[in-house]
Amino acid sequence: MTLIDRLVENPYTFHYLRKIAEANYRATKRRMLDLLDPDAPTLDLGCGTGEFAPLFRAEGYVGIDISLPYLRFAKRRMPRYGFALAQGQELPLADGSVGQVLINGVLHHLGEELARRLVGEARRVLRSGGRLLLIEDIEPERPPLTTRLIHAMDAGEHIRARQDYPDLLEGDLEIEREEEYRSGLCVYGLWLARRR
Repeated sequence: MTLIDRLVENPYTFHYLRKIAEANYRATKRRMLDLLDPDAPTLDLGCGTGEFAPLFRAEGYVGIDISLPYLRFAKRRMPRYGFALAQGQELPLADGSVGQVLINGVLHHLGEELARRLVGEARRVLRSGGRLLLIEDIEPERPPLTTRLIHAMDAGEHIRARQDYPDLLEGDLEIEREEEYRSGLCVYGLWLARRR
């Protein structure tokens, strides 16, 4: 296991180092607040350390992740919020039970089949008319050195080009907004889709 792997595995070091690299996520949080309803029942799929939970009402929020140490870290910081250990491809939620789904920085860790299954589960639990906000690392045409360094340290082996992500949102998800933006040292693609 490399030093980078050990740093990422520890929720404390990951949480605070990532906040530095992301300039405290200001650009991402601003977009989330502009595009999502803070009062709607929200699924944060791949919530990690729960950084974005406080943007939403605690009573309607559930954060799901596969890392128990990350979830424990999140629960200690935000005891009023709901966090659960689960695979994104098999969500323990009823059909149409959430008003919006946030998938931030998850799909670049998954190959094509698993990414499609995860988005399919998000679609299943999203009510008709609900919104899905997808934010992902992208591989720009000419990535700056800082982006190349962040990608080298990231455990994601499936960073896609911006034009490859909309294909994952096929079916009854209609893309309403798409953009590329910078969050600290990182470059992201953003897609907001509504379930028909």
